Amino acid sequence: MDPGVEIVSRFIGQGGYRGHDGARAWWDDIFRTLPGTTFDLLEVRDLEERTLAIFRVLGHGAGGEPPFAQMAWVTASWRDGRVTAWCSHPTESEALQAVGLRE
Repeated sequence: MDPGVEIVSRFIGQGGYRGHDGARAWWDDIFRTLPGTTFDLLEVRDLEERTLAIFRVLGHGAGGEPPFAQMAWVTASWRDGRVTAWCSHPTESEALQAVGLRE
């Protein structure tokens, strides 16, 4: 990841995270809030300076909430082989729109 990476997640930290410390904090927050969470990568679309990744997210909350399974659509912007921006989207349609594609 780029030292100035910006992460916006629908799962945790809605205000976003910045930089390498922010990326580490995001992962720490995910696994503290949603222990045992796994991310199954289903597909990656290479769009040159952008990517769209589709994940199946499985987990449960820290308070003993029931397990969940949901889809996540993550867009990333790249420069010089590093991620400069990473954003998860609540729907496939929104992710496609973010990278300039249609359903």
